[in-house]
Amino acid sequence: MANAPDPFSTILAQAEKVGPALTRFARDAGEAEMVGIVLRSVSDWAAKRIDAPAIDESHRIPPELLAEAAELGLFGMTIPEAHGGFALSMTAACRVVEELALFDRSVATAIGLHCGLGLRGLIHHANPTLQAATLPAMATGDKIGAFAATEPGAGSHIAGMKTTGKVQEDGSIVLNGQKIYVTNGGFADYYTVVAKTPGLAGARRGWSLFLLHRDDPGLSVGAEEHKLGIRGSSTTTLSLDDVRVGMDRIIGEPSNGLEAFHEILAWGRTMMAAGCLGSARAAYKLTLGQVTSREQFNRPIGHFGQVREKMADMRATIYAMESLVRLVTVCQEHLGMDINFVSSVAKIFNSEGSWQVADDALQLHGGSGYVEETGVARILRDARITRIFEGANEVLRFNLAALALGGVNEAHEVALLAPCVRHPELAAAAAVHDDAAQRIQDAAKALLDRYGFKAFERQMLLKGIADAQIARTLLLAVVLRTDAELRAGEGVVAAQALRLTRYLAGKCQRAIDAGLAATLRAEEEDLVTAITACEYDQVD
Repeated sequence: MANAPDPFSTILAQAEKVGPALTRFARDAGEAEMVGIVLRSVSDWAAKRIDAPAIDESHRIPPELLAEAAELGLFGMTIPEAHGGFALSMTAACRVVEELALFDRSVATAIGLHCGLGLRGLIHHANPTLQAATLPAMATGDKIGAFAATEPGAGSHIAGMKTTGKVQEDGSIVLNGQKIYVTNGGFADYYTVVAKTPGLAGARRGWSLFLLHRDDPGLSVGAEEHKLGIRGSSTTTLSLDDVRVGMDRIIGEPSNGLEAFHEILAWGRTMMAAGCLGSARAAYKLTLGQVTSREQFNRPIGHFGQVREKMADMRATIYAMESLVRLVTVCQEHLGMDINFVSSVAKIFNSEGSWQVADDALQLHGGSGYVEETGVARILRDARITRIFEGANEVLRFNLAALALGGVNEAHEVALLAPCVRHPELAAAAAVHDDAAQRIQDAAKALLDRYGFKAFERQMLLKGIADAQIARTLLLAVVLRTDAELRAGEGVVAAQALRLTRYLAGKCQRAIDAGLAATLRAEEEDLVTAITACEYDQVD
């Protein structure tokens, strides 16, 4: 991401297009009408048929439930119409995943993974023959997709990947290795697998994407993992022992699969961020009922200041999460941007936001929140994994900071939000963004001046820049969205959006101040290093 164009400049250059698009949950009016019908169908079906406590207790999604989801067309929502799908935009697909997560995160994960990571490579990078052979059955849900990248010793370090595809004399490729934490692994039919392919297409080093079939000789699926949360979601290992495939199973360019790999991950992160939004909405909905019905001292607890503060923060966080998901989809659909940066921000903020909302929901439920019957504990458990998978937040924060450092010596002006905002009551929030933009650049330059290339090793200091970047991006999304809402009308929705944005601007200001102050704490970082080094010596 360090060499990518400045995303803020690209977005603000087309603010007139971005703002109105952020107010919609579909690509255009025509799609919005269709998505409205889909959402009503999904909501009615989910309310009647999804038994989240039973799924959690049994650690599985009933096959008949997946079959019903297939009948609704949910497995084909991102597949082109030519192959039997609905061809929904990323914006619309994220809205459907959000709705599913409102009822159960395991179901949302299974369908969202299929439509995101499981399908994106085939839809966007595979050749027409491979698409024709796979997508129609995947659109109907007869075949389910999965994505396999993580390995026992590699994690987010793709260069440490051990799974390898070696070219044979007959032109076939033999794959060996092991993948772990494969979502949908237990019932998937197709697996997009990432492997090193030295020598393929004349490349000394390279990585390629392969489509493997469940019945390929040498491919074996491990037992289901016993998990803390999203228990109904299938998670398995995938072992490859001399799996032989032809060149026709390669998705995209041979030995040039990293670009496609990162693009697929960006889609997956976005769908996951939408699921986080649905989980947060579910927690907020339960809590709203709790604080208006539960009484203490002869009045509902929702009347007390500390409770009201938590509820306001939950509501504002949900507005921010929704705005970030829409920002990613607008960047992809309307601006044609590389969405690695914005999808990383959405993934970090939404995964941490859903956890905080769920935790506050449990707190406001009191003792009943700790009891499984209320459903809050399950939402909290389901939320925890999202800060880890599809890129651990610590790794993504490093990438965000690296982008800031990488842009220090580039000749571009700081992109300003204030000139793009028309409503005067948003001027203060826009000023927070613009001040942060310059301060982030100054902090990145100061780190490079102080440490040179070794600045990339000072991860505790880089985290502060990343946190400031996240807050800045959040401000960009909510201010542009709210400005468009206010221009569209001064109704209840617009008035509430303004209140939420002003509240979030204060939170972002504090996050930016804290983050950039952290870039100066070299002494604290050195002390932490010294303490942990001592502890590690004792362990040895």
